[in-house]
Order: sequence, then structure tokens, then C-alpha cells
Amino acid sequence: MVFDGSIFILTAAGIFVLLFVVIHHVLRQYSSFGHVTAFVAALCVSVLCMMGLKNFLLSGEGSPTVVPYATKSDNQTGIEIILLPYTVLAIVIILVVLLLGLAKIFPSQITKGHRREAPHRATEPRRAVQKVNEEKR
Repeated sequence: MVFDGSIFILTAAGIFVLLFVVIHHVLRQYSSFGHVTAFVAALCVSVLCMMGLKNFLLSGEGSPTVVPYATKSDNQTGIEIILLPYTVLAIVIILVVLLLGLAKIFPSQITKGHRREAPHRATEPRRAVQKVNEEKR
């Protein structure tokens, strides 16, 4: 299968931006990294994710192939092993974003039967506690 260069580049750029935004948000939200450090770390992880996706999706002639372990060079095997977690991370991020988007578009079909009732306002339990405390006085 031959890819049109411009469509392939735009798709790769879109995936890169998606990965970068998600990874940067997670690093800023849940770690003690500063803004610049989170930016650089997200950039590096996104590049590694894209390298892993390229190796996984475009190995050989455009389709995933299985090459016997003995015929691969040691360097290629080492890089593939290092990129494996980043490839999995990229695939998981893409799938989760896709599923979250589908859940927003079709909320009743996807979450049918799994909805929880909305909790009552937080002020009602406080009022009940205040009444109990006033009665004790």
C-alpha cells in the first residue's frame, strides 16, 4: 500500500500533537515537574512514541511483519525492545481518546445501564448535621 505523502504527514502530525497534549497535561497535572521540564519530557516521550508507532506500523513494506529473531540485527532488536513501552503508551492514548470522544457523541448507547444517580446537593447533608447539632445544644 502506497501512502500519499501529504496525508501521511498530516496524520502523523495530528497523532504527534494528540500524544504531546495528553502527555504534557498529565505531566503538569500529576507530577512535580516545572513547566519547561514537563514540556521537554512530553516532547521526548512523544517523539519516542512516534518512533515506536513507525516501527510497529511501517516495518517492511507498509504492513506489520514478523521477522525471525535470529535474522534481526542486535541494534534493531534493542531499539524495538526500548520502544515497545512507548508504542503501547501511544496506542493506549489514541484508543482512550477515541473512546472518550465516542462516549461524548453517543452517551446513551455506550453508558447505558452504567449510569449512577447524581448525588444530592452537598448542602443538604450539612443542613441535617446542623439541625442535629442545634438539637444537642
